[in-house]
Amino acid sequence: MVYSPGNKIQKGRMEKKQTGLPALYRYQFTFVTERPVRLSPYTGSMWRGLLGHGLRKAACVTKEKTCEGCLLVDSCVYNRVFETRVRQTGQTRGNMRPHPFVIEVQPTPDDPQENIGFVITLFESAHDALPYIVYGMTLAGQLGVGRENTRFELADVKSESLLGSEQWQAIWLPEEGKLISGKTRISPAPLAPDSIVVSLETPLRIKQRGKLVGPAEFESAHFLRQLWHRADDVQRYYSGGVSIPLPKEKPDQMPMLEKAIRWQDWKRYSSRQKTAMNMGGLVGKWRMEGERLAQWWPLVWYGQWLHLGKATSMGLGRYRVTMA
Repeated sequence: MVYSPGNKIQKGRMEKKQTGLPALYRYQFTFVTERPVRLSPYTGSMWRGLLGHGLRKAACVTKEKTCEGCLLVDSCVYNRVFETRVRQTGQTRGNMRPHPFVIEVQPTPDDPQENIGFVITLFESAHDALPYIVYGMTLAGQLGVGRENTRFELADVKSESLLGSEQWQAIWLPEEGKLISGKTRISPAPLAPDSIVVSLETPLRIKQRGKLVGPAEFESAHFLRQLWHRADDVQRYYSGGVSIPLPKEKPDQMPMLEKAIRWQDWKRYSSRQKTAMNMGGLVGKWRMEGERLAQWWPLVWYGQWLHLGKATSMGLGRYRVTMA
């Protein structure tokens, strides 16, 4: 019995051959503002917007206002990384692929700061876009941040040496105008523990039957299904050399213990739609254990850097696991 993308059980093999998940490369960007600035508590949407503006300036050769009708769209770094448009809508849900990157930010302190930044995780197929991203973020500094559009300069770019290690090495040499090659190594997942604690660190937005799942109804199965779909979507378009098989059994029997889940409201302003948008979701933690955990463990471990649910490109749906 095989668990499929359509949440159905069917006999035989998966509908498509699994080709592996992409390697992930994490980079830490640090900026210095021209004066101390106070930012919103969560800056993921801000950095995503600045990344888009900067990357488009760095990569677009036509300088048109939109990408519609552009002959270069299929070979454009901006489209490949940020817009992710496809010409044949029948190949995707709509006409967009998942973004090949994830932004991570920490909650900003209440006091004004001069040093700000984010971490970006690039999928393997987007790794060659790093120079464009670095240059694009130097251009984005002219747009500024905060209510007063305070300008900033790129101070440092670092590469994580081993996925999840939080050990960083400098790779940008601004005086020489070059990047040192720095790739994040991925080690195999640790041995499956008997019990883990999953912590949702940024709002997780998932829907069931067209409605957002709330804290009361949220169960381990919701989390694992979303993780399954996220991995399936990613490897459908960005397959790579990380061999992590997707579990073949439904996750409905995975227990949720010591549940402490709540709803966290968050609003962001969409410059494209010119309106404030509600982006709240689930945060908190719970514990999972049991025999079925072993088959899900490699994917749960790897998924910490994929995120899941809605708006992963601006950092939502980030979770971390600890062995209980």
